[in-house]
Amino acid sequence: MRQRGCRSWGNLEVTMKYPPASLLGALCFFALLSPGLVFTPVSAEPGTLSKHVLMIGIDGCRSDALQQANTPNLDSLAAAGVITFDAIAGGGANSSDPTQQATSSGPGWASICTGVWVDKHGVASNGGFSSGNFLSYPHFFKRVHDALPGSFTSSIVQWSPINQSLLVPYPGVADFILNVANSGLAVENAATAHLAGADPNVLFLHFDDVDHAGHATGFSPSSASYIQAIEETDAHIGNVLVALQNRPNYAQEDWMVIATTDHGGSSTSHGGQSAGERRIWLLASGGAAPAGVVVPEGPGHTAATSTALEHLGVAIDPAWGLASAPFGLPSVQASLPSPASGASGVAKDVQLSWFAGADALAHAVYFGDTILLGPGDFEGQQAATSFRPTGLASETTYYWRVDTVTSGGTVPGEVWSFSTSGNPLGGLALVLDFEGDLIDHSGHGNHGTAVGSLFFNPGVGGQAVQLTGGGAYVSLGAADDFSFGASTDFTVALWIRASGWSGDASLVSNKNWASGANVGWILALDPNGTHWQWNYRGVNGTRLDFDVAGLIGDGAWHQIIIAHDRDGDASFYQDGALIGRQSLVGQGNIDSGLPTALGQDGTLIYGIPLAADIDDLRFWQRALSDSEVVQEYGAGAPTFVGSNYCVATGNSAGDPAAILAQGSSSIAMNDVALFAVRLPANKPGVFFTGPLQTSVSFGDGLRCVGGGVMRFNPPVFASSDGIASLAIDLADPTLAALFQAGTTWNFQFWYRDPAGQLTGFNLTDGLAVSWQ
Repeated sequence: MRQRGCRSWGNLEVTMKYPPASLLGALCFFALLSPGLVFTPVSAEPGTLSKHVLMIGIDGCRSDALQQANTPNLDSLAAAGVITFDAIAGGGANSSDPTQQATSSGPGWASICTGVWVDKHGVASNGGFSSGNFLSYPHFFKRVHDALPGSFTSSIVQWSPINQSLLVPYPGVADFILNVANSGLAVENAATAHLAGADPNVLFLHFDDVDHAGHATGFSPSSASYIQAIEETDAHIGNVLVALQNRPNYAQEDWMVIATTDHGGSSTSHGGQSAGERRIWLLASGGAAPAGVVVPEGPGHTAATSTALEHLGVAIDPAWGLASAPFGLPSVQASLPSPASGASGVAKDVQLSWFAGADALAHAVYFGDTILLGPGDFEGQQAATSFRPTGLASETTYYWRVDTVTSGGTVPGEVWSFSTSGNPLGGLALVLDFEGDLIDHSGHGNHGTAVGSLFFNPGVGGQAVQLTGGGAYVSLGAADDFSFGASTDFTVALWIRASGWSGDASLVSNKNWASGANVGWILALDPNGTHWQWNYRGVNGTRLDFDVAGLIGDGAWHQIIIAHDRDGDASFYQDGALIGRQSLVGQGNIDSGLPTALGQDGTLIYGIPLAADIDDLRFWQRALSDSEVVQEYGAGAPTFVGSNYCVATGNSAGDPAAILAQGSSSIAMNDVALFAVRLPANKPGVFFTGPLQTSVSFGDGLRCVGGGVMRFNPPVFASSDGIASLAIDLADPTLAALFQAGTTWNFQFWYRDPAGQLTGFNLTDGLAVSWQ
């Protein structure tokens, strides 16, 4: 949903949209309005009801597919509880993290049922249950029996290793165990019969049909069979909920329903660390869970165990080593901060939010840039559970705390932290979006040069360049922007679609790839025809290689991002997920003295040509953070529109400022945003437009727009990293009368620069946009 605000344009009133969420970030709340069974938890005074848990596992159910599917019964549960579509499977994101585990059913269900990751439960694969450490880290049923003697626990599963490995070898842990025939209907029938004839304190159900559909037709929202399997499973769950609410003693029972999945998927498999495999969902409904809450950043699915235990009243012993706190349940302190504590790459307009502590009457908020928050950091006392700080700087760490004010006194909260990102356009040195050309949209003029015959195919967004394996490539030259020296951080990103290659062709490189020991860097294909690889050597170091990169040889689009923190690590990402790191410390100068190229190495004569489609090639002169990479992947391949013309002059910030437009030139799409980059920080300026082009001295630069110039008022201020932005509403009647299909309008940004050359103001170059 787009917000709108009123801005003046000359003497006219013009409605304009704020910059797109894909660039600035946004918190979206899921509206749970699907028809179906309404799950109604029983409400009564604490202590008057018997506690029960229904835990539902849907094998291999991706978050994005769940959101797309018609699931009225899960929607009803979410409307009565708390849900996140950004929970975690697979443990730690870093390959060196001992908690990282395969996104497979064995490790996944072991983590869900024990509350710990592979470093404790020991199940590293589907066949790894024999290595499970279930005496030290048992199924949560044992914790229930130990704390609540006489309780009754039941497990009905479609995938038998869950029962056969976690429960059957340990007598007394489960009171009822059933492995059903391989269908969701069989799980439903067994569960409804059990709820009618038994009195379980905990009932665990496992549905496997969604995973089967994913392996058969693809783990994807675009797979009709996969979506159908999710919807059929939701129908089974609905019938189970009917049986639960039809229990004779339901009015005296306090049921919490917990639902989650063991992993997502990619193509027709899973097990890796891609975003589609790691990003999952988690739901808690009933009990003390507040209703209708969507948490933007969730925990690992290990939280299923702690949430069940908390609801049942089982005191959690720290010695158990559970990986996650209970999900969605109020604690004495304020909890579940958003963004999560320690998050990086957070937008500067972030709204902070949290779960209220138990018995909260108000919340005392503290915010500052040091961890020792004191009276000077007190922002006030408030009833709301959200707070929006102002004036945040880029790439800065902030700290905050929420104390819970109750009738019995104030409960101090934990100190949380987050770090802001740079603007997504900040530090960009190259943007090739391949919309039928090789124009650089970063504003640096680093246009590509075609060598040989290039073709353009449909890409991730718009078009992509096709290299057919005939030897064609794109030369990027030896621009200063690509000379990273001994200390300049840099990030390389691109989208690729490839399959069936042979040899180790260069994707993008500045080095002589005849030997990996040569100075320089390269992103290349692996000779095995399925994966990509990275090689790097500075003048002071030895060669570095990353050869355990992700699968890209499946003919699907994949995004690769490598962020080089020169006094830290190179971080490797595929499809938004971190898949590894390597230290760059001590490597020194990385410049090879050769040009940089797409589809060739630095010599421009490497003998193995590239056969692949490439979209949205970008270089930044900084290292993107983990959160920024996730945002880049979620945004897809953004499209820049228009053609730059005219020549801007340098300003007090250094390089000449430039104007860019992102979105579509289609008036019907109505998604264009203007950006001015490399501006003096925190200074005001005005975007303006006109039908003609000119070149007239004006201030310290040139006015490039003519023919009845019109301003977008009021002025906008550049951010601390020198970027100003404005999104325009082409549906506004005034603009619609001017910007018509077939017309070309020119844009420029006029800004203050008191420390500049002579006059105190300057301008960007010009941008011509032809509307369609």
